[in-house]
Amino acid sequence: MIRVLISEFEPIMSRGLRDVLERGGCELISDAEPLTPAVLTYVKPDAVIVEMETAPVPSTGPDESAPAPRRAGSTIAALACDFPAIQIIECSSSDPLMRVFPAFRRGQFVELPLSADTLLRAVTGP
Repeated sequence: MIRVLISEFEPIMSRGLRDVLERGGCELISDAEPLTPAVLTYVKPDAVIVEMETAPVPSTGPDESAPAPRRAGSTIAALACDFPAIQIIECSSSDPLMRVFPAFRRGQFVELPLSADTLLRAVTGP
């Protein structure tokens, strides 16, 4: 069973995420926790879902409109590098968008549309 930590979200978004993940067979180990290295070390999740940062993230590729994996200049990218075995997913409460930082990808991410299906695939795999 995949262990998922849901970080701080608005209550309605948090409930929706919990419902999708529970129906998908995930074990929710905590929610509403501030995302810190200490929390990740203690709870040892397989995946983490956090509120998307609002700062723009530069592309490292020549075509900035391409949906290819990119390196994020963010705290989340740094956590993805520090905890390489954890899949980190940023979701937006205001836009139907998510950034998936796959495990062992050194902070690179892919932007995908946010839906129940894409979220479950990002957490559990294909």
